[in-house]
Amino acid sequence: MPFFIPPFSLHRILPLGLVMACTSVAYAQYHIPVTNNRLQPVKITEKIVVDGNLTEDVWSRTAATDSFYNKWPVDKGKARYQTLVKTAYDNEHLYVAIKAFTNGEPVIPGLKRDNTRYWIGDGVMVIIDAMNQKAQGLLFAINAGGAQFDGIMQPNIGINWDWDTKWFSAVKKREGFYTAELAIPFRSLRFSKDQRDWGINFVRNDMGSNIFSTWTNVPLQLPGPDLGYLGTLAFQTPPADPKPKPVLIPYIAGTITRNDIDAAPAIWKTNAGLDAKIALNASLNIDLTVNPDFSQVEVDRQVTNFDRFSLFFPERRNFFLENSDLFANFGTPQIRPFFSRRIGISDNGQQVPIIGGARLTGNIGKNTRIGLLSIQTAAHKEAATRNYTVAAFEQRLWKRSAVKGIITSQQTFGANDPQKPDAAQHSNKGVGLEFNYLTADGRYYAGTKLHHSFTPTRYRDSWFGNINFGMIGRRLWIQNEWNRVDNNFITAMGFIPRQHYFDAARDTTIRLGYMNAGSQIEYRFFPKNRKTINVHSLVFNPAVWWNSTGTLNEMRTELLYKVIFANRRYLETGWIQNTVVLPFETALFSKTGNLKTGRYRFSVYRLNFFSNNRKPFSWNINVESGGYYNGTRTTIGGGLNFRKQPWGNFGVDFTKSFIRLNNIAVSPLLISPVIELAFNPNLFWTTFMQYNTQTENVNINSRFQWRFKPMSDLFIVYTDNYYTSGFARKNRALAVKLNYWLNL
Repeated sequence: MPFFIPPFSLHRILPLGLVMACTSVAYAQYHIPVTNNRLQPVKITEKIVVDGNLTEDVWSRTAATDSFYNKWPVDKGKARYQTLVKTAYDNEHLYVAIKAFTNGEPVIPGLKRDNTRYWIGDGVMVIIDAMNQKAQGLLFAINAGGAQFDGIMQPNIGINWDWDTKWFSAVKKREGFYTAELAIPFRSLRFSKDQRDWGINFVRNDMGSNIFSTWTNVPLQLPGPDLGYLGTLAFQTPPADPKPKPVLIPYIAGTITRNDIDAAPAIWKTNAGLDAKIALNASLNIDLTVNPDFSQVEVDRQVTNFDRFSLFFPERRNFFLENSDLFANFGTPQIRPFFSRRIGISDNGQQVPIIGGARLTGNIGKNTRIGLLSIQTAAHKEAATRNYTVAAFEQRLWKRSAVKGIITSQQTFGANDPQKPDAAQHSNKGVGLEFNYLTADGRYYAGTKLHHSFTPTRYRDSWFGNINFGMIGRRLWIQNEWNRVDNNFITAMGFIPRQHYFDAARDTTIRLGYMNAGSQIEYRFFPKNRKTINVHSLVFNPAVWWNSTGTLNEMRTELLYKVIFANRRYLETGWIQNTVVLPFETALFSKTGNLKTGRYRFSVYRLNFFSNNRKPFSWNINVESGGYYNGTRTTIGGGLNFRKQPWGNFGVDFTKSFIRLNNIAVSPLLISPVIELAFNPNLFWTTFMQYNTQTENVNINSRFQWRFKPMSDLFIVYTDNYYTSGFARKNRALAVKLNYWLNL
């Protein structure tokens, strides 16, 4: 069972979290990783042509990295197929030259920038910690086909691929190896002008040998870009403080839409706006947006919802994605005090016009980051005029720990939103403080969180608290978490789906607080002979939710067995026991009627299998079967994908369920075919269809993108929606958008 914390008051619980976190400090001193890798870039004055050929004289006189170490599936010894990396710099750029020896033809799963298939193809990643704090790293990666990837790496959070900046690269394939050149502008980085030593590491994906390797020796259980194991990029003289150069990104867009439901005539709209980036210094930046347009944003990937609560759909709008790590990672994945999708999007998914906004982010000291975001939306039939403001800070402590805080404010101007008569929606504010402790080697962590909301009604019981601690060992992984969300912890700018219950009998939504305790325990086995299996593990995941009164709301226990085969195949099988106490009548599917209040106990069996995704043809299947409240559910899902390297991916995902509730049968079906074509690393065309009987909608989204200059794009997007019954058209739209990155 998970560790149990009774429903005491928050002021009695949170000090315990601080004690648990701080008691690890002394122990951590025995686990500081030692990394002696040093790479000294050459200061140059000659010009480097970024073409991937490495023919410049500087590369012949520059020292290369030492040998790369194996990272996965073993973390001992040196990689058989090595990677050589050299670095140089001038007043404008950091240059990286790469020579990667291969075992056969490299795997290139796509040419599109920041596509989700980076880890299943050949490539090399550069991790740069210019502040040398081990708190945040910027990632610059390139695959063997020349596609660029960039993102942000943070401890205990992972990689956010949504961060984008302007940099240059090229790749050339040779017999037995490929070469790459990267030119990263210093103005794209955040650093102190007196900082001589930067943190740096390199991660190599070698699919021909099915091996990942790193320049520094990173333990098997930690991610390759882990910031605790960076080497040193030692400049003879610190890079020059880049002169602030504003960037303007104007756009023009035109959209034609037609609503076939009411037979309305087509509507043509034109739009224009501007984004700007202004560097105050090398570590502090302002982003501005005026009348932003998001017509080019990819459509959300739909899923069949078997749960009682709303689903989480990730943010996809560029302005909210860049530097979002400073704002978006407060709370937990299911308790977000701030969630940017609440800005400019109504509860039913309609876009609300944004007048403009500003964001200030960066370092004001070696160990202090700050962020300030303010957005103003216009009046709309879906919402009143509003201002959204968020302020955040992060103060680094010790080796890799931090204290961070956030203040949120939503203010409605004029009358309250007619769709939300609750006075709390007129003005809502929140404050939060979090402490995250992480040992220097990244293996042990602990933390505590405390947030409070303010509304004009001055509700009591308006707190959210969290305690978490765990370890990431080579064989044993343990994670524990406790949460408490009060009834009146109201976050107009947040996302807490479990707090909101729909009472189907009275057709109303009710807000209820809850407590939750959960654990994740995994033990891994490493066979001596890994010809068949690389690693297999047993997993035990118990979790309990209580109502704020202390009565049981839900209990869930998972027992799983996982296998990662030597050829990259993956198998997972397990058993899940559920106990749910419904506080209100609940409608999961409209055709099956309401589930009555009371206790439901049911079990589900699961089987997932993924084939070797290095192959041109790959597939997966997942099956769940068992009880489902007062009935049964069997779900069969999976996907097929064919890769025509390097320019095409053709796939289809599907989910088919056979459900019986209240002795009424329903069979929701979701089919999602997709065609992705990359004519070169700058020209893409993606067509995506979603046939969903649960929402009774068929969506077709076709998106063409031409990156005619770095970070400058032409988008053409066509969207069509139909009913699943009879395929009668609902609406359709065609959008054209052009944006241009202009360096002043």
